[in-house]
Amino acid sequence: VFRLQTEIVSEHYSGEDFGESIVDRLVYRSKEGKTIQIFLVLEETLVLQTVSAMLDMPLKKVDKLVTNAVRELSQNITEHIGTHFHLPSHYHLESNHVITAEQFHEKFHVENFDYSLLLNTGTGYFAFCIRSE
Repeated sequence: VFRLQTEIVSEHYSGEDFGESIVDRLVYRSKEGKTIQIFLVLEETLVLQTVSAMLDMPLKKVDKLVTNAVRELSQNITEHIGTHFHLPSHYHLESNHVITAEQFHEKFHVENFDYSLLLNTGTGYFAFCIRSE
């Protein structure tokens, strides 16, 4: 992931803050109407380095370009990881949008997640959380 050596820090991420972050929420729906929500919480330093490398240009702040790149990157990560539980073949992407950290924390502490991983790339942290309905 991110073309960086990535290690799992916790298999039970509990929503703790790990710095300035961008949160992307993806909603997938099956033909039967089942929904899977996936949240990626990406540390800004990781995002800026990754998007800078992708575009081959230095980026110092999160702007609309970076936010759009995060949405695309999150979708690619989700589809890559999702192949392990047949996400692409059984579900279609219904929505993909960036939410605030506060909105994420509200959802995280109210709803139960099936999986919640915290990973470290050495450049920054990111969390991958899945909730199915």
